[in-house]
Amino acid sequence: FAMDYYEDYEITKANNYMYTNSGLEISQEPWVFKDDDGTDSYGLAAATVVLSLIYKMHKTLVN
Repeated sequence: FAMDYYEDYEITKANNYMYTNSGLEISQEPWVFKDDDGTDSYGLAAATVVLSLIYKMHKTLVN
């Protein structure tokens, strides 16, 4: 659901580390956690949240 509204780079990533015979493999996937209702939720990168806040403040104060 979050992917319908946000770009991939805006979602906080979870790093997965796996050590294999060929070395360390690192992969990333969206960090998903359950909210109080048990619904999958996603974290947003800090810059995205700040820009959204500034946009909404400007919209509220100017209009």
